[in-house]
Amino acid sequence: MNRRDFLGVLGSGAAAQSAAQESPAALPDDIYPELVKSLDAGLEKALLRQEPSGGWLDPHAIPSVISSAGTLSAMAAAFLAAESRYYRQAAILERMERAADYLLRVQNPDGTIDSYVTNFASPPDTAFVVQALGAAAEVLKTRGGPEARSVNDKLEAFLRRAGEALITGGIHTPNHRWVVSAALARCHHLFPDPRYLARIEQWLAEGIDLDSEGQFTERSTGIYDEVSDQAFILMAWLLDRPALFDSPRKNLETLLYFLHPNDEIATDISRRQDRFTALSVFHYYRCYRFMA
Repeated sequence: MNRRDFLGVLGSGAAAQSAAQESPAALPDDIYPELVKSLDAGLEKALLRQEPSGGWLDPHAIPSVISSAGTLSAMAAAFLAAESRYYRQAAILERMERAADYLLRVQNPDGTIDSYVTNFASPPDTAFVVQALGAAAEVLKTRGGPEARSVNDKLEAFLRRAGEALITGGIHTPNHRWVVSAALARCHHLFPDPRYLARIEQWLAEGIDLDSEGQFTERSTGIYDEVSDQAFILMAWLLDRPALFDSPRKNLETLLYFLHPNDEIATDISRRQDRFTALSVFHYYRCYRFMA
């Protein structure tokens, strides 16, 4: 699984967790069952690929911490969704336990993780993991019950260590500022710490890189605009700072002008690897739903 695939898995898993946090009745009847069905189908395949180590490999047979975290997050969603075939199953809980042990084992002493195909001791890659595991920890803590306590304790240990790395760690690309900030917001929501907020303020002080037309610096309509939108939505929501909704709102409005009749996104203006690729607006679903 590469980073692009992971972002899709993360979106599906986190959406299902959002559904688990809300009453299913709050979602349209034609969406929630399909969401759970998709989650179960994805997990059925993913569970076949869990390694004895507890983690998952990417398509090149390289261990992937990021996809392991995303799959654990999806398992947590299924464990808590009454409509899922994996609801409250001891077997899925055991799988989560193994995955959590794996993540603690591969986490670096400074709290970062290694993305073996790209970056080592990487704060932004750690932040992507925190976004996935933070959502899982949130719902397991509130709805998991005593049987999920061991998994949640391990997730908390991982997240606290990761938070220490994100307080001082750097970035590689413009959108990573907001990914790291959103991860810090999640950590602060779980375990309040003024140092998390201070680091977020440092990143925000650089200025939000949105132009007058509603495009972020990377102009990545297919991938990283959505990553930034999700980050700002999460920060605005968890930190109760409504002004941070302004950037994703403007970007989402602009994106409507980049859609082909088949809902494919025009990616010609991108400065990233999605340029000239055929991608669907589907991955923006959560952003549009939340902002609507």
